[in-house]
Amino acid sequence: MEIATWIEQLREYSHLIEAQLTALEGGDLVRVADFARSRDLLAHQIGAPPNLTGARRGERLLEEANQILAVAYERAELLERRLTERIAEVRTELDTLHGRETAIRRYLEAEGMGEARLDMAIQDDTD
Repeated sequence: MEIATWIEQLREYSHLIEAQLTALEGGDLVRVADFARSRDLLAHQIGAPPNLTGARRGERLLEEANQILAVAYERAELLERRLTERIAEVRTELDTLHGRETAIRRYLEAEGMGEARLDMAIQDDTD
């Protein structure tokens, strides 16, 4: 693989992280998951850097690659923190809903209603 191709793949990987952050900020969890799958696929394609031993141009390109990777790593950490925060928010909401459900169930039981249910009689009018 050529170094230019490898660096372009690193840039694309970094862009996918940014796209995930943008989707998360917009509340679009489906897109977050889609971008995560794309990142996983690309990560398997990227592989190790090409051999650049002794090439002055290679040193500059490796420095560029290191900068791309450093930013991508920083943004990936931010994404992970924001996803973790989102998970905590959802857990809190679920706990709140569960608390309300439990309160409703206690009310129904106290009123002697027991389980809420709907009784229906089905008539056969085909006679």
